[in-house]
Amino acid sequence: MRTIARVSAGFICLCFARAGVADDLMFSRMAAITEAPTPHQPAMMPTPPPIGIVGGRVVKPGQVMLNYQFAHTEKRRLLDGDDGLSTTKVATLPNHFAGQPGQPATYRVAPENMSIDTHMFGVQVGITQKLSAAVGVPYLIKEREAVTFAGPAGTTKLGTFQNETSGIGDVAASGLYKLYDDETHHIHVMFGLSFPTGSIREDGRTLAPDGTTSRRRLAYGLQLGTGTYDLLPGVTYWGAAGRWNWGAQVLGRIHLGDNDEGYSFGDRVYATGWGGYSLGLGFNASARLIQEYQGDIDGEDDFLTGPTPTTDPNNYGGWKTSAAVGIGYRVPDGPLAGLNPGVEVSLPLYQNLNGPQLSDSWSVLVGVRKVFTFSTAG
Repeated sequence: MRTIARVSAGFICLCFARAGVADDLMFSRMAAITEAPTPHQPAMMPTPPPIGIVGGRVVKPGQVMLNYQFAHTEKRRLLDGDDGLSTTKVATLPNHFAGQPGQPATYRVAPENMSIDTHMFGVQVGITQKLSAAVGVPYLIKEREAVTFAGPAGTTKLGTFQNETSGIGDVAASGLYKLYDDETHHIHVMFGLSFPTGSIREDGRTLAPDGTTSRRRLAYGLQLGTGTYDLLPGVTYWGAAGRWNWGAQVLGRIHLGDNDEGYSFGDRVYATGWGGYSLGLGFNASARLIQEYQGDIDGEDDFLTGPTPTTDPNNYGGWKTSAAVGIGYRVPDGPLAGLNPGVEVSLPLYQNLNGPQLSDSWSVLVGVRKVFTFSTAG
């Protein structure tokens, strides 16, 4: 929809978002191995983690790491489990609110496509040699197009309509603590808290089956936050030797009770493993596999009703398996030395969703990070 323009703008971001990523102490150790030229091998930069890795490094005392990332995700296909559905088929399925006043027996509105843009601004500060603190602030833009079917039943399309929401999402604060650290292997844990700063009361105009339009509260997936305080645990392992690096990470998001509208999003578990390789001249390539699970919504918003699968709290969450490839660059010297831009593209391999709901089609993430050293204390 506006993919090219926004991906380009993003290059110039579900928490401690994407806030902690570099450790110059580790880079210096790796550099001793990988940057020393030999008669048969030119000098090269150490390999940083993929740009999509959350909290991949712990910065040391006297250092501040600034991070900006832009992520764009496209959703274009309806799934129920792992079975594809047309919008016409959705119009024949039972309405979650059937039997309530004014509610038809089947769905009359179906989502056709959706895009999500996330601008993520992060900062990480070294506290001790083992501990750093990070804050991530997301700005979200969500767009969705849906089709409305005429009358109380049938598959005659009446028309389409669009909704857009935008604003600050849920701000997160976290700590990163090293458990193990040697020349090759590194392990740290993450512990954070997400704050309910994103709106859960966004509304917009919708097209009804009788041809009228009205302003209503928008679906759960178009809201900007969870409305709850959320725990953000995680653990990361990474290793590096020569031109290679590798690693694995598990992150969680645990919602603490219901929000003010009487529901909570499903808890989320995210796991990824990656391998990276230094190409020389500051460039590096990476590939990783991603597995994600999220539960459905518990409870429901009494102001969010309507004959569409997006108002049914059971039609959220599920399993997703995807693959990502990326390339990054680390400026070797000069006034921008250490600046680390990168790009990563993700494609789904398998999705089994609580549906009907829109599935991921593809996503791209671009970003840049830089560690500033203000002292050598600690």
